[in-house]
Amino acid sequence: MIRPTSLLLVLVMCVLGYYYLKSNPKTASKLERTEGYHTFLWSVGEGMVLFFRALVIYCIAKLVFTMTGVYFSFSSLVLVDILSLEASHFDILTCDVALIAWVLSWATPRYVYNFSQAEYENQLFGWFAQDKGAPEFNQLFYKSLESGLPILFTMSDRKVFIGYITEMHPADFNDIQLVPLYSGYRCEKTLELNLVTPYVEIIQDIESEESQDVDLNEFLVTLPIREIVHAHLFNFEYLGSFEELEGRC
Repeated sequence: MIRPTSLLLVLVMCVLGYYYLKSNPKTASKLERTEGYHTFLWSVGEGMVLFFRALVIYCIAKLVFTMTGVYFSFSSLVLVDILSLEASHFDILTCDVALIAWVLSWATPRYVYNFSQAEYENQLFGWFAQDKGAPEFNQLFYKSLESGLPILFTMSDRKVFIGYITEMHPADFNDIQLVPLYSGYRCEKTLELNLVTPYVEIIQDIESEESQDVDLNEFLVTLPIREIVHAHLFNFEYLGSFEELEGRC
């Protein structure tokens, strides 16, 4: 018969494993895309690793306490001395190891990103960009952010948008939020690019007239990923050269 303490131990492993995976920038985005028993098994597996490391630390601490003649157990202090419970040696050992595992689940990922939220977000985005299982176009989005270049999206109806994405999600998503610089279309026969609406000039005019920054959320365009035919970085410095060469064809 399964003991309640065994079920509780598995639950603790699952919670600590999940917390560790969620806090680690290397695994956070992948965890968002798992569900059901996949999440459970991954969390329990990582929790078992944490408990094994905690057990090693406990054994080392026990050896040090034996050599120095000093003994301290936080679990014994709380369960026996404060709450006056009849806790067995196994219960105290399990609680001590679980406590060490909790400290490891909290401290280990934070040590990786130097306890800095900014560094966490930077590493999270870096791992997300390298994740081959992440949503479509994520590596292109990362290159756009890295280079500062906008992205040109060609839609299934030949509509074209050039702009910067505003947000990314580690989980699956169906739409892209875009701050457009220009929009236009591609010629039906030649697929030549024709820019029609200069959003960037309109925004600049509004800022000049009102002497204040424009709320870019008012210009956001939502593009369904399923309607995007292809996308690539776009450098306006080369636009004239392309138009000149295309005119010769």
